[in-house]
Amino acid sequence: MVLEHGMLPELLDRAERRIAFVEPTDHEGFLDLLRDHNIGAFVFTSSVRDKVPLRLARSAAAAGLLTVHVLDNWTGYRTRMEMDGSAFEPTIYTAIDQLSREAAIGAGIASASLHVVGQPALASLTESAESWAPGKRAQALEAEGFDPGRILLLFVSEPVSADQGDSAASPLYRGYTEKDVLRSFCQALQDSADRVHVALLPHPREDVNGLESLWNEVRGALSGKIVKVEEGRKTLFPADGVIGMASILLYEAWLLGKPVVSLQPGLRLDPLRMLQHRTGAVFIDQAAPLAEKLRHWLKTVSVASPLCPHPDMALHRGAAAQICALIDSRAEEKRGNGPFQV
Repeated sequence: MVLEHGMLPELLDRAERRIAFVEPTDHEGFLDLLRDHNIGAFVFTSSVRDKVPLRLARSAAAAGLLTVHVLDNWTGYRTRMEMDGSAFEPTIYTAIDQLSREAAIGAGIASASLHVVGQPALASLTESAESWAPGKRAQALEAEGFDPGRILLLFVSEPVSADQGDSAASPLYRGYTEKDVLRSFCQALQDSADRVHVALLPHPREDVNGLESLWNEVRGALSGKIVKVEEGRKTLFPADGVIGMASILLYEAWLLGKPVVSLQPGLRLDPLRMLQHRTGAVFIDQAAPLAEKLRHWLKTVSVASPLCPHPDMALHRGAAAQICALIDSRAEEKRGNGPFQV
């Protein structure tokens, strides 16, 4: 059963049943909803903006339900659980991989609640990879106006300024902004402008017009264009190399075996170093050698190289099933002990 909240209504046609949204301040109304529908577990993800899932999780836990937090990135393991007050402790806190589990323990998450299960949202990536054929590349690029004979670089943008600020005056300042990174990227590749195309992917919360304006200001001799947000993952497959900051899409590119660069000059936040620990990914956190390292990386990128998926793809394929198995196991332990039948 799915709550009609946020982006979930777009997915509700896939749900067998759905339940209306209840305001997080309406504790009694939420309890009535849980009781009326015989709910035994509350599964949620967290967001830097939306506090509602966490507030509802608190109500669910107070009512004796199992609570399951599904981690979707390698950042803010504990702060996600205290955005609306004191730290919340879910029954099950799923980790994407061993790296995230260890970091979460370091951040103060109880080790007993942590389980490495992968990420359900990445399961479909394995299906897409299996259906991808190298011969599709030329057709896909031509359809978007790109020359298949050139290297296609996918630049993954993020609303860094809006989320973490654009100066040290903000306590969450990364040490750079998306403007700094795109400008440095374009400057470094001017000498390669005759053999590359750039596809710029905005973040769902990003100002597309602002990104396009910045691109036209800093592109120099580079050619390229903005691609639609919903085309993000599709563009991973024909892309020959992927560049960005800390987006999970870079991790997806790494899983596919694509050449990946994380550009984060002046980085001040250690949680954003996830790609630094991935064999084969290039991580650049200093401004001085950025151009030289980026140009060196480009020499390793070739046109239409075949996919070479990482073994971790298998972990994500079974993520949803593993989460369900954990819920079943915990539900069996508490069957008959809570206020609601599980």
